[in-house]
Amino acid sequence: MNKNEETIEIHQSINDELYNAWDELYKLGASYNLSPFWCKTWLNHFGNPDNVKIITIWEHQELKLLAPFYVRRNKLTIIGTKPDLYDEFNVFYREKKYLEKLFHYIIQNNFQLNFRHLDAETDFSKELIKYISGKAINQQSHVDETKLFIMKDKFDPPGYFRRDIERCKRNLQKNTENEYVFEFRTQKTDELINEFIKFHTQRWSGGMLKDNSAIISFLRENLKNNESIILSRLYLSQSGETVGLGIGYLDSNNKYTYSMTAYNNAYSKYSPGKVFLYDLVNAVFDDGVNCFDMGRGSESYKSWITDQQSILFTIKTHINPKYYKVQRFVNKVLDLVFY
Repeated sequence: MNKNEETIEIHQSINDELYNAWDELYKLGASYNLSPFWCKTWLNHFGNPDNVKIITIWEHQELKLLAPFYVRRNKLTIIGTKPDLYDEFNVFYREKKYLEKLFHYIIQNNFQLNFRHLDAETDFSKELIKYISGKAINQQSHVDETKLFIMKDKFDPPGYFRRDIERCKRNLQKNTENEYVFEFRTQKTDELINEFIKFHTQRWSGGMLKDNSAIISFLRENLKNNESIILSRLYLSQSGETVGLGIGYLDSNNKYTYSMTAYNNAYSKYSPGKVFLYDLVNAVFDDGVNCFDMGRGSESYKSWITDQQSILFTIKTHINPKYYKVQRFVNKVLDLVFY
């Protein structure tokens, strides 16, 4: 393989060479679900090797673009889809010019797309829409949801919210003689992981973790072996009893993504969710992180202390076979002229 010239390669597994090059690219800054460890773990638990389509572009022995794709129902998705255990779609690229090369390769090889949870403000989304529109490719798109986030330099919770937090803490102390204690980075022990699963199952009447051994195994492996995932804990000062547990990812973009939380139902009247969220945001920013991303999910409490948002959308392409034959011929002619 000669990487001195520009080459496009498809990988159906993550070998050591790819993993190391991928990891170096990830260190430049990317969302947690683009880390090679996270993707490899997802594939180990949910993937079919025949459906892995990791597209890479190399130039001068350097990895310029990596798209961790996965084929589902004959459409390209991203690793982490179904179950959707990621918060935002994206790919790696060093320069925008490589995106057009990626899109061109995808269409030339008759791949159809099902890209979910794209941020409308990213360069990737804008370039993708421009390319699809320019090629007159049939597509359907819809808005998934609004994702909220907080920037450190703009974090200023309203006074009523601060007062409400203090009221919750006073009520707890008055009735239980305990205070809330928050620990941002707690030990990821089996006992606490089991407690998290128990709380989450009770809180959501089963939820995504009920009787789902694959997701639970994926979660355990990430918590145990992925340094990017953080387990936070809210507990009582006197008894040490756990009141709340939360999982979040700190990625190489210096962004914290709020993923999953679970609370002890026995203390619901003291609003542990509000206290946990407020203490967590403060702890994240005190840790030197620039952005707190609320992640996917439209829970109302996320809007209490955030005033910034981005739109997530899904886009699917549908290529008519007859139309594609003509398009492929035209593209081949254009390739001879311009490439």
